[in-house]
Amino acid sequence: MGKWQFKAESKSKKLDSFDYQLEIAFYVIGFVLMIIGVILGKDTGGNGAAILILLVAAVLSAMGIKYRRDRQWRWRGVQGKDLFKAIGITALSIFMLPDILVNLFHGFTRSNGATEFAWQSSDRFNPLVVLTEAVRVFPEFVSNPEYSIYLVFFCLVAVSIIFQVLAAWKVVYLSQAEFLQDCCHPHLKQNQSVSHFHNRRSPDSFGAKFSAFFSCRPFIVRKQPNSVTVTFSKVTSYDLKANFGFILFMSLFFIGAIYGIATSIIWIPEYLNGTANSAEQTTLLLVSMVQIIPLIFVAWFIWNPWLKAIFIRTVIEFNSEQIIVWEKAFGSQRQVLSIPQKDLLTLEEKRVNTQVPQVRNTSLRIRYRRQNIELAGHLLPQAMDTVQDIYDRYRHNKFSQFYHQTQELYLE
Repeated sequence: MGKWQFKAESKSKKLDSFDYQLEIAFYVIGFVLMIIGVILGKDTGGNGAAILILLVAAVLSAMGIKYRRDRQWRWRGVQGKDLFKAIGITALSIFMLPDILVNLFHGFTRSNGATEFAWQSSDRFNPLVVLTEAVRVFPEFVSNPEYSIYLVFFCLVAVSIIFQVLAAWKVVYLSQAEFLQDCCHPHLKQNQSVSHFHNRRSPDSFGAKFSAFFSCRPFIVRKQPNSVTVTFSKVTSYDLKANFGFILFMSLFFIGAIYGIATSIIWIPEYLNGTANSAEQTTLLLVSMVQIIPLIFVAWFIWNPWLKAIFIRTVIEFNSEQIIVWEKAFGSQRQVLSIPQKDLLTLEEKRVNTQVPQVRNTSLRIRYRRQNIELAGHLLPQAMDTVQDIYDRYRHNKFSQFYHQTQELYLE
């Protein structure tokens, strides 16, 4: 009993790789899109859902590539019995995908209410015949809006099969430990100099930039000509990893609400053109608004404050007269507070209920005008100590002395 229990535990621990998390995220998003399509009508939006799931696959793939580049992953190749396994899975997949496409397409092509497949070839298990039929029906399957939901389902199945093929060839991994064995630099350095930060080359592709936006959220101390600035993300990469499931859950509902709002607005003119009676048109318009308003409320509630916080960067500016806290997002900024140097009180550190690994689960708060305002929280221990140290030295020293003693810092 203990032996089988050990095997079960080791198998459950094996499914912990970043690739596996991306695959699960892809499945969840795909199934949500299918559910939305069923609720709104299978032909709603044409192939928009299928295009969206392909874009999601591209973004997740870019995140996986960025993850490998950061850790200097190298393909070790496939040897021994794994080579035969990889070849076998690849050969089987080459037949499975076309067969699934052919049966899915013909399975939903009914004639006179019949429930049997329209295609009953005697050569069904002949790979050449199946491939030929798949090539023939694929253009119609993709271009027909009625099959948009089934196209999403086919994309999910295709990605599942392709993932297994890549796993057999040791290109993607189910185990994080196995992945790290093939990396020259398995753990990213947390401390890097500011000069290295200035010399870093920004990602070229959009996918790499999108991935870097979520995975690279540094803590930066910079000395400007007349000020010292401390810049960090309000939601760090450690928060994203610890709350990945919750963020994904909220994101899916947000996407669903936006999709519902867009499709409802698109269909309003068609509803109104269906009748010439002004009273009926007014009723249909009111009904449409009743459907849209709850979706707008859901989207706004999820966006503000949950998802919006992911894109906010906090900037604490120390100048010769006062401390100013800014919040920047989407190219704009707003001033959260400004306190003259002479009015600064002791910075208090308080514990928070949320537990995130690798960071200090506390918040640094300043009391101003009978309010406790958070300056920083959920940062690396060195980053939290740096904020505390800079604040205390700024509060007790002249600005020139404070400026001279402050050192630039970059933490990732």
